[in-house]
Amino acid sequence: MVCSVAYFPETYGVRIIQLALDILNRRPVPPAIFIQHELLTSENVDKVYPNDAWMKNAPERHLV
Repeated sequence: MVCSVAYFPETYGVRIIQLALDILNRRPVPPAIFIQHELLTSENVDKVYPNDAWMKNAPERHLV
């Protein structure tokens, strides 16, 4: 891997729900919501996703 981009989709739900609640409660909302992305390299991937090393040792699961 040379590099990849982390989009952090695991954080989208909380942000979308908060935005929806603000709209429903007629609070002002920004015209756009941006997500912070991060460039992943072999040097920083374990800092951004520390459980990756653990997952390498996890038993493999097969979907049926």
